[in-house]
Amino acid sequence: MKSKRRCLEEISTDKSAEPPCVSSVSYQTLKDSTLIGRRIIDLGYFFNRLREIGNHGPFNCSLSNMTIVSDVRKGLRIGIELKCNMCFITEIVWSENPDSNKMPINTAAVSGIMTTGGGYSNLEDILSALDIPSMTSHTFQKERDRISAAWEETAAKEMHNAAMEEKRLAIEAGEIDADGIPLLTVVADGSWAKRSYRTNYSSLSGAVCCNSRISNEESFIPGSAKQILLRLLQSK
Repeated sequence: MKSKRRCLEEISTDKSAEPPCVSSVSYQTLKDSTLIGRRIIDLGYFFNRLREIGNHGPFNCSLSNMTIVSDVRKGLRIGIELKCNMCFITEIVWSENPDSNKMPINTAAVSGIMTTGGGYSNLEDILSALDIPSMTSHTFQKERDRISAAWEETAAKEMHNAAMEEKRLAIEAGEIDADGIPLLTVVADGSWAKRSYRTNYSSLSGAVCCNSRISNEESFIPGSAKQILLRLLQSK
């Protein structure tokens, strides 16, 4: 009773003061956090998530009651943390659906820059020009390793399938040796780096292309580029 009387006395004596007897929660923490720059979002998914949290809580709160607390960054994938200033519920709205079958934004960005022959610094320059926060070098390297392994696996599978098709065509054409092994006629070319800066240097890696004479498809030949070329030169 004394506390209520004290509140009434404060109201009657000082009308210009802030309303007393309010919640002790600091409303300064519920002000919108400033997000600087641009972001890449899946517009359809992002809008649907905002509609889902539009009406929530026991007080029928709306989206206008939600304030931005912070953003969570995982490379180019971001989550915006929202908090209601009425019921204090917290939601994180991500820039893309984590359960989607589409290629994730981080993988897509790294894959795209790799197809142009670029690297992390090139991606960083492009994102900087677009005013989009870049991913860390660690995230880039992690995605790059995964993409490189997938590309290598896919390329090996395609070349193996081409060799099996060439084997079938060779058998149909009767191009087999005395032991029944198909003879595949290919046109091969390749190279490996050689530099001479006071000391002769030959790279252990290079590029080899073996195309079938019949189907013109690339065939799979195991071994490093240098080993393959040496075997081809020795066979002439």
